[in-house]
Amino acid sequence: MTTRIQSLVAYQANQKQNTIGAIEAAKRAIENEFVEHGYYPHNGGRLSKLEVLCRAGVSPQTLKNATHKETSEALDRWLCRIKKTAPTLKPQAQDAKVNKIKALETQLAKVVTHYDLFKLEYNELLRRYEDLETENAALKRQLAKDSSVMVFRTT
Repeated sequence: MTTRIQSLVAYQANQKQNTIGAIEAAKRAIENEFVEHGYYPHNGGRLSKLEVLCRAGVSPQTLKNATHKETSEALDRWLCRIKKTAPTLKPQAQDAKVNKIKALETQLAKVVTHYDLFKLEYNELLRRYEDLETENAALKRQLAKDSSVMVFRTT
């Protein structure tokens, strides 16, 4: 009889791990779909515990069992986090994209402004450099002329 009980306990532990594994696989697949689409593309965008369990191939009754209390609570926390951080409906995802695009456009405008200011400063420095090069060449010519005159007078 003890062997049979041990066998049943082992079977139940294996079933529990299979259930948890299936739910984890469904959660990963859903997260990947969020990354790919920007929203939840199935079930009209409605993401619920029942939807995750259907995707995992797990009966909703399974999580009502006391042995799956932790699994159920973990799934609830995951759903809460997902719903807070990612849009589940396509219109919400589009709104999020529009807001992100606006933010990126604002950043781009700032970058362009900084670039324009840099370009103006760079052009001014380039002009000053050319002026100084011209002045330096003139001074070298003047120095060479003065040196040749001094050499000529001393001899």
